[in-house]
Amino acid sequence: MDSSLPIFTTHKILDPGHNPLQINLVDINYNRGDPIIAISRDPPPKVEIVVLKGDFPPRGHDSWTSQEFDDNIVKERNGKAPLIIGDLLVTLKHGVATFGDIKFTDNSSWIPTKKFKIGARLVAPGTHAAFQGRVLEAITEVPFVVREYRMGSFNFFLNEAFKKHHPPKLDDYVWRLEKIAKNGAFHKKLASEGIHTVKDFLNQSATTTGQKRLREVQQEIVTEFAASLAQGTAMLEDQPNLSHIIFYDEGATRLDEILASTS
Repeated sequence: MDSSLPIFTTHKILDPGHNPLQINLVDINYNRGDPIIAISRDPPPKVEIVVLKGDFPPRGHDSWTSQEFDDNIVKERNGKAPLIIGDLLVTLKHGVATFGDIKFTDNSSWIPTKKFKIGARLVAPGTHAAFQGRVLEAITEVPFVVREYRMGSFNFFLNEAFKKHHPPKLDDYVWRLEKIAKNGAFHKKLASEGIHTVKDFLNQSATTTGQKRLREVQQEIVTEFAASLAQGTAMLEDQPNLSHIIFYDEGATRLDEILASTS
């Protein structure tokens, strides 16, 4: 989840890579990134998603009791639909639970903190005993704002979410480049070709064959391709491992001289 921008009601909650939220069961006695714990139970345990107050747990606290967790769960307002809807109860498989469709139905402005967090907990009876101890609930690290989906307010944040980066970074999404609209036809065609980041775009454009492939994918005027590529390589100007390439249109007329990484 990108906590720098608000989440809008009725919109699916996704991670920064636009993938469904995923909960991993890990051993806190080891460092992050260590192997996920896989358990064998019949039936397998389930993981439940809940909404929490934005100030829980208190700063500096990395542990809490089950009762403290339960006391900070946020329920819907009187007369309102459930605060969060969708795939809220998912089976844990090989230590991983993936939540495919989760949406908020109400904003976060009515609670004192004005922000929410998302929590996850095991709900299958006997699961904690199987680990010879308590399985600590998962909580998103940074609180976030949930706003009502209205076209007026949405357009303001839409500009922020879709804005271009100057200069872009290698790991930026490819739609951060000029002339590539997020979720537009060109963006979707690039994604279908496995081109998701600026780095992917540059790697593909570093060869004549790759340029031809991109030109075929875009199916638009060559000058727009040159604009995207020129901006994509702008952040490489101060790097030593560079070479010049020349971009030609179908009539072999030189359009622009740009930089491309040869790494």
